[in-house]
Amino acid sequence: MELGSQVQDNGLFDELIIDFVDSLDEYIHHFDDFVESKDLESLGKEAHKLKGCSGTLGFQRIRLRSELLEHQVKAALWEEIIPSIEGIREEIQAVDIEHIRQRQQASGDSGC
Repeated sequence: MELGSQVQDNGLFDELIIDFVDSLDEYIHHFDDFVESKDLESLGKEAHKLKGCSGTLGFQRIRLRSELLEHQVKAALWEEIIPSIEGIREEIQAVDIEHIRQRQQASGDSGC
């Protein structure tokens, strides 16, 4: 692979990370809605989706918590589901990708 391709691929990966992080609040919103409506099937699907996306992009703490939630949903362990969602919420709040946003902005401002 040529150097130019690597730079472009890194830019694409940065975009994927930014898009993913920007979508994290939606996951929590969906989790809350599914808990309120007691929709275990949809909650499980959303946990599975978050597990896959976070794992693919390297957010292992979110992936592990999502995997735990997915197992709890399958076992219908309601008393453990709410604390798991809170744990995911805490992990999401701890995500800091400002350096990626700055790098992405700088690469867009390069004028090349």
